[in-house]
Amino acid sequence: MQPNIIRRDAGVWHQTKSLLYKNLLIKWRTKQQSLQELILPLLLLCLLILISTLNPHVYYGGISTMELEREDYHLLKGLGYTPINNATNHIMEEVAQEMHLQDRLEMFSSEEDLENASLYEPSGYVGVVFMGSTPTSYKLRFPYNQLPLPSDYTESIANCFASSVNCRAANYWYSGFIRLQTLIDAAIIQMDHLRVVMMGQPGSVEVQKFPHALISIYLVLAFTPFITFLIVNVAAEKEHRLKDTMTMMGLYDSAFWLKDTMTMMGLYESAF
Repeated sequence: MQPNIIRRDAGVWHQTKSLLYKNLLIKWRTKQQSLQELILPLLLLCLLILISTLNPHVYYGGISTMELEREDYHLLKGLGYTPINNATNHIMEEVAQEMHLQDRLEMFSSEEDLENASLYEPSGYVGVVFMGSTPTSYKLRFPYNQLPLPSDYTESIANCFASSVNCRAANYWYSGFIRLQTLIDAAIIQMDHLRVVMMGQPGSVEVQKFPHALISIYLVLAFTPFITFLIVNVAAEKEHRLKDTMTMMGLYDSAFWLKDTMTMMGLYESAF
């Protein structure tokens, strides 16, 4: 049995070399078709490179982190917070000291008490409600007429450039919202790390304008000529019953398909 196996393997390899040589002769004689198989993928690749060159990535440089100015551009009439514990007391005392509101700082046991007290206070009264067991999560309660609605995500750029009064987004600064939020965050970080930590900005931001979906499309198109001509050649051989004739003469199916695979791999390597 062993000699038969050796002869069978040798026969498959010999048939594969013969069929591969036949394919090379066909490719040499049909030079126009062979050039199309080689040039079309290269043209598509060049076109892909051209599109990528015409749509370069845009880089935006980083913005240095800056301290907010100490002057208050807003007039807060009072500042209240809830709940009452050592952490919230420490944070709000630091904030009140920075905003010069030590004599107008009030503490409440619940959010409901804070809301009831704000009804009898001037319009500039602001509340801070810490959420959960840790003071890292909180919400700011401002009068409804000083800030835009939380559901408003957009603002007209024309209004903001024309006048800061009509720009609702600027109200976050002029009402003291940003100033208060920054001081609370700084106090929380200082309490956790025993020092003030400035939050940095990324060094640069890259915006990729090239449509990456085109890469998959062009890769499919680049392989299309190989598959197309392979199907045409296999169909032509089937029409002429070459495979059936060679099978009757002892052709192995593995040798028949292996020669097409090796031919396509050779063309692919030469193209790319």
